[in-house]
Amino acid sequence: GRVLYFVSFLFIVCGPAFVKYFLLDKTTVLRALIIPNGLKELAKTNDVFYPLFLHGLYTAIGPWLVAELTTGHIGVVFLHGLYLKGKWIPEPTVYAYGLFQNLLFQLPSTVYLASYLGQKKSETTSYSNGVSKSNHALKDEHKWGICWRICMNFMLLITFILQLYGSLSFWQAYGFMAFVFSPVKTWSLFLLIFLVRKVRKIVAS
Repeated sequence: GRVLYFVSFLFIVCGPAFVKYFLLDKTTVLRALIIPNGLKELAKTNDVFYPLFLHGLYTAIGPWLVAELTTGHIGVVFLHGLYLKGKWIPEPTVYAYGLFQNLLFQLPSTVYLASYLGQKKSETTSYSNGVSKSNHALKDEHKWGICWRICMNFMLLITFILQLYGSLSFWQAYGFMAFVFSPVKTWSLFLLIFLVRKVRKIVAS
């Protein structure tokens, strides 16, 4: 679980950061690596990139939740283990939860946000190039746009539901405190809503 988590962390969390800090000004390299326009736009949009990146980073280093883990004792759960009764207790199984967090929240969130920003870039490029399209091409593009929006919004809905389920699972297992003081699960729901609204506002502008 630990190895798989760190592999997912490198690609899903650090990947966009690598593009931002090392590849954005290297057009030839970006083309050679076939980096999607959406990912490049995400890396350029600081208001979206940094909250998403810091959330992924927080998952690796910050506390996941604060709760009454055993009767009368409040503990703190981290990716690497938990702190309870004044002692540090390694818990390797948490890495599996970290892997699922990256695959089921960080990755689809990145894909959704990057896709929307990439759509904005594509529309701007077509307009600036003065591209004229036939009615048939416009109809096909409209149909594709509808299908794309349905797929993206469905993925977003599933991502939100799974994250909410994880948050409620903490509540059921450890009580209401675990639900409230859970940055990785409960708080990330508000982060996702904020980022989606932010991206849609950017695309609509």
